[in-house]
Amino acid sequence: MTTNNTDSTNKGLFQRYVALYRRGDMEPLLKAYKKESGTLPDEAHELAGVAALKAQQWELAKRIFSYLVRARDGVADRYHLGLALKELGEGQAASLHLKEAAKDAKLRVGAVLNLAELALRQNDAQTALTALLSLKQEIAHWPQQARWLEARAHFLLRNFEAALAALELPGTNDNTPLATDANTLSLKAAIYLKMQRYDEAVSLFQELVNKQGQNSEHWYNLAAALSNLTDTESLKRGIEASDECIKRNPGHHRAAYTKALCWIKMGETSKAVPLLESLLQQQPEKREYRLRLATAYSDLGRHQEGIACLLAQGSPLSARQQRQLGIIMARSGDFARAEAMLAKAHSQNDCDQRTIAYLALSRLAQGREREVREFVDTDYLLKKFRLDPRPEFNSVEEFNRRLAQDIKQHSRLRLNPLGLAARNGHLTDDLMADRTPAILKFHALLKTAIEDYLEQMPDDPTHPLFRHKQAVLESGYVLNLWATWVKGDGFIDKHIHEESWISGAYYVKVPEVVRETDDCKNTRGHFAFGCVPADLRLDRPVETKTICPREGELLIFPSYLYHQTIPHESDEDRISIAFDLTPKTWLQQNHHKQ
Repeated sequence: MTTNNTDSTNKGLFQRYVALYRRGDMEPLLKAYKKESGTLPDEAHELAGVAALKAQQWELAKRIFSYLVRARDGVADRYHLGLALKELGEGQAASLHLKEAAKDAKLRVGAVLNLAELALRQNDAQTALTALLSLKQEIAHWPQQARWLEARAHFLLRNFEAALAALELPGTNDNTPLATDANTLSLKAAIYLKMQRYDEAVSLFQELVNKQGQNSEHWYNLAAALSNLTDTESLKRGIEASDECIKRNPGHHRAAYTKALCWIKMGETSKAVPLLESLLQQQPEKREYRLRLATAYSDLGRHQEGIACLLAQGSPLSARQQRQLGIIMARSGDFARAEAMLAKAHSQNDCDQRTIAYLALSRLAQGREREVREFVDTDYLLKKFRLDPRPEFNSVEEFNRRLAQDIKQHSRLRLNPLGLAARNGHLTDDLMADRTPAILKFHALLKTAIEDYLEQMPDDPTHPLFRHKQAVLESGYVLNLWATWVKGDGFIDKHIHEESWISGAYYVKVPEVVRETDDCKNTRGHFAFGCVPADLRLDRPVETKTICPREGELLIFPSYLYHQTIPHESDEDRISIAFDLTPKTWLQQNHHKQ
């Protein structure tokens, strides 16, 4: 390219470009530029370069601004060249130019935001967040683009509360550009999913489907959100949304997989198996599909097919696959092979609670009680705490009455949720969604009790529970709370808490017929530990421990201990609050699926 800044004809062309640019006619401007660029002034080249950026003609923009950087080395030219290079995927070169532009006061905000976006594209969320927070301290008005980038960085770093806060604009309404942008709605819905606020996620994905129904990804996201719910109607909607996604994109394997998950959750595993078989045939390298199909075979009693499915994978099995293979072997009665496989899984991931539970059960099934006693001894591992709600509440009785009322009126209360352990009763998915005075007080008292539990816990790097104490003390933890409300024939079936480290239950309301019992006479309405899951058949009895629940009492125990509640055969309410505690390090290291 050459220039002639004194040519009046070219100045006239430049003025025509300005007029086209102001009208937003980028395509005619660029078409004329391509014919006349040989003798235009630098100002015309710059205008055409900006037009190329607006028209997303990245190669043309790169060519123009590369020339201008060589010709005059202006900081604005470097900034625009950095934008073009960023979109072309030339991240390293883009970063160099944008960092130079960030030194200029007028260009700093745009340059830093684009550097942050570039870092996010390279999965370097921490670098992006550091740059954004530094910029945030320098400027009075935080742009909407910056809010989105900040939220995205927090999201990738699993700081979900901070991500949500970054998207919520104080002093504005739901009609702001950021609040209605499709990318923002998608991100906000994804945050809700991670926070297990499924109803809100479904609502936002439904809004995206209503706005852009032709987009297959919106249908898939809606299906994925619905698959997390626990009522039949929502799961049926999840299947319908999966079908809508597949209609628009027949090759969308994740939508078909989500459909299979909905069938399984509804108890229709036999309908899910053909879908999973087809998916695995199309993508045999997908470990998730293989794991789910093997489990489905086993759930239908086809244990040997489940074992063969997992062993058919050529590459080494992951810790999760080894764990599931061990569980299926245990279900088939082959406890020795199960133990060996579960021990391998535990050596690779010592955070997996189901691995610990089935490893202990496999050893118990072989008559080796002494080897697992310290893992499952409730006298050693279970702790009881009495909560004192004063001064906010005059007594435990008043506190529990308020809690019971809040639970019965809770916005997340569900009857007989599918895929969960509650039977013939109600369960909330997120107790903290309703921040009443009683619920907030319970949350505070629970955290104090957890501190006491951790203080009493010994330091033992060889114990499956105690070995994680230091990580919790150093990095902190995440709490998940929910409540259950059942009548006499309602109960909580045998289960563990797979995604957490320690768990617990607080008794809000205990029926009179339960309060009259003790551990020796009968066990109606009791809390039972050491029970064997229904999918295992042991030839020898396993020692269980039952505890008579007391109103105002909190139990804390390892999440890997199998437990259940026993029906109490009365019309009175049995109301309790349960919790899970997950170390932040587990989430950050992605030991658990989220």
